[in-house]
Amino acid sequence: MKELPELAVLGAGNMASALLHASAGKFFTAPNRVHIFDIDSAKSKKLADSCGASVSDSMVSCLQDAPRVLLAVKPQVIPALCRELISAAGSNYSDLLKPETLIISIAAGVSIQTIKELFKRPEQPIARVMPNTPCLVGKSAGAVCFSTEVTEKCAEWMIEFLKNCGFFCRLSEKLFDAVTGLSGSGPAYVFLFIEALADAGVRWGLTRDDALSLAAHTVRGSAEMILQTGSHPSVLKDMVASPGGTTIRGLEALEQSGFRGAVMSAVNAACARAAELGKAGR
Repeated sequence: MKELPELAVLGAGNMASALLHASAGKFFTAPNRVHIFDIDSAKSKKLADSCGASVSDSMVSCLQDAPRVLLAVKPQVIPALCRELISAAGSNYSDLLKPETLIISIAAGVSIQTIKELFKRPEQPIARVMPNTPCLVGKSAGAVCFSTEVTEKCAEWMIEFLKNCGFFCRLSEKLFDAVTGLSGSGPAYVFLFIEALADAGVRWGLTRDDALSLAAHTVRGSAEMILQTGSHPSVLKDMVASPGGTTIRGLEALEQSGFRGAVMSAVNAACARAAELGKAGR
């Protein structure tokens, strides 16, 4: 007899892969009770084989009897996906997507209200999640919010699920544009910073591999100091910058180059773009 699913996953891209590899073997009764569908059947099979999940041959079969549905597709794909699902399910749509089924969306900029409208379910329980790419190594930093229909028991399940993937705040949806601009886009800023540190090391004679390793470990260690000590970054910065030393000279150069303003401008631009995407998707 076929095992009933515990989670249906629509989409088999990088983020779906990250979430499932972090949790499938630990969180579910059995990995094969995670059912995956992607329009690219090869991607579905590759992901399913790598984490022990099951492959479905259609969206309808994937969602059948699933208490939770993870939307792991690009934001621009969701409207077409919803139309196709409703059409394929036909008169069985109400039985397929039950009133208590939790829809989990990781689509940037797509609001809970928009998801309800696209699924034609104004009272469907929705969890909106904003992870970031370090989820691929179990070190995500992100946020989760819930529609009013989500029970506390269901919310607790979602939060426990996300703990396998990294750090997540439970926040109001109105803050999700800020989360998108800061932690959603943030890894790209950090990668650029690490690359720049390494480039400077190469400029002064280090090999590329040594410079990159030193830069990456410097960023990781500095982040751990903030998290473990609870100290403000300015306090930790002052611990490094001794009077008349090398660090204060470097900090002076960063300030003259508008480093802090540039970082804030990057986050502001990404937040504004997230808001634009949200309006476009309504």
